[in-house]
Amino acid sequence: MTKEEVMRMLVDAQAEERAQMQAQHVSHPTTATNTTTQAIRQEMELEVSSSRAVEGEKDQALENIAEQIRQLQAKIEGRKIGLARGHPFSHEILCADLPTNFKEVSLTYSGSSDPSRHLPCFENMSVLLGNSDAVSCRAFLATMRGGAQD
Repeated sequence: MTKEEVMRMLVDAQAEERAQMQAQHVSHPTTATNTTTQAIRQEMELEVSSSRAVEGEKDQALENIAEQIRQLQAKIEGRKIGLARGHPFSHEILCADLPTNFKEVSLTYSGSSDPSRHLPCFENMSVLLGNSDAVSCRAFLATMRGGAQD
């Protein structure tokens, strides 16, 4: 409820109170009107206070959403930068640490034969060497030679 609506309610309530008092011929209309006005003011103050609390919650929710959007945009930009540098891998794969006992798979693929034969051989060798999936993904590019790198 807006401030204008609350003020309009107050004016309407005061006018209604005056009309009722005149109809009933009350001997002390000022006292009754003051009491009613005070009650309405208290009610308005409670509504304004409640409205401010709701607005604060809305502001916080909007700020949370804006922060999530900023984080997602940064994530998207990070991916664009990675792709622009020729890295189609996720951040997790690109940042995977190579173990101290890392052994490279000694296979090569030039693109002249069927890739569906190279991939299972690479996977088997990588498993035998104990490489994690992330390390295997990074190491796979090192097996490409010649036209296979394009």
